[in-house]
Amino acid sequence: MTSRPTVRTYRSARTSGGVGGVVVEVADDGVVQGVLRHQLWSSPTGMQWGFRGQGPRDLARSLLIDATGDLLTCSACHGRGGQAECRSCRGGYTLAVTEEAAFEAEVVSGLGPQWSLTREEICRWREARHAPDATV
Repeated sequence: MTSRPTVRTYRSARTSGGVGGVVVEVADDGVVQGVLRHQLWSSPTGMQWGFRGQGPRDLARSLLIDATGDLLTCSACHGRGGQAECRSCRGGYTLAVTEEAAFEAEVVSGLGPQWSLTREEICRWREARHAPDATV
């Protein structure tokens, strides 16, 4: 009997414990595992959604990095690079600024107060952008 893949879901949550009163819960097969790690790059005040700006850009970055697992980890510094330490990446990950900005514009900026996304949806978005016939 083969086991089915874990369904990872990201969903909005408002709380007094998060930076700015918001966090993104991460659930595997419906069981909350914790909160999404903030991959800080441009927003010291935390992740946000529903508009364009630094908070939504960091949420886009954080979602893309978590959803892809080790795929975006820098092979030069093995994910340990700080903002200025590794010349091959940004903060330990090889995520392109243009991809991060596009995900913010196309997905994160349109999220309402209550939302959820699956890892599969995020990866399908990436695959569509990287398809040979993509015109994005």
